[in-house]
Amino acid sequence: MKRPCWVWILLLSGVLLGTQTVSTQVVAGIQPAEPSRSAALEFRLAPGFELTDSDGSGIHLSDFRGRVVVLQFWARWCTSCEGDLRAFQEIHQNNSDREVAILGLGHASGSRGEIKQFAESLGVTFPMLLCTDEVRSDYQVAVFPTTFLIDRQGRIRDRRVGALEAGYWQQRVEELIADN
Repeated sequence: MKRPCWVWILLLSGVLLGTQTVSTQVVAGIQPAEPSRSAALEFRLAPGFELTDSDGSGIHLSDFRGRVVVLQFWARWCTSCEGDLRAFQEIHQNNSDREVAILGLGHASGSRGEIKQFAESLGVTFPMLLCTDEVRSDYQVAVFPTTFLIDRQGRIRDRRVGALEAGYWQQRVEELIADN
């Protein structure tokens, strides 16, 4: 049975509209119902790096082996990143006596001063690092914010794209502390 042309047009426009809605949500930093995970990275060793912090010191990811590590990739122009960084500051403060490290990897215009000023404006006291394109590529980061949770053995245990409620990350950090 042949369908009228208007039925095909209606079906095609519905598919296109749905695709546009999902891509707009991801670009805007809105968390899709099913958070994206990178199967290629999950449970693999986190790629090592050495980046410069806002004071000019070199920071190696390997310096944090034996601790639960949160990597938050952010950009200065990303408004949802600001909320995430504030939430991670709270997690940092609540876990300062535990084996947890929060690292902010900033995609900025290349200035340590810009990162330092931005961190101070948000009240962030955990290390804020000037991220390179190479590290972003190693972690397959294309959208901000993107957050990784790394266990004590250095394996990636969670990767989420977009803003999430702070309670999610606190729960995941607690699970890894108890798990290791």
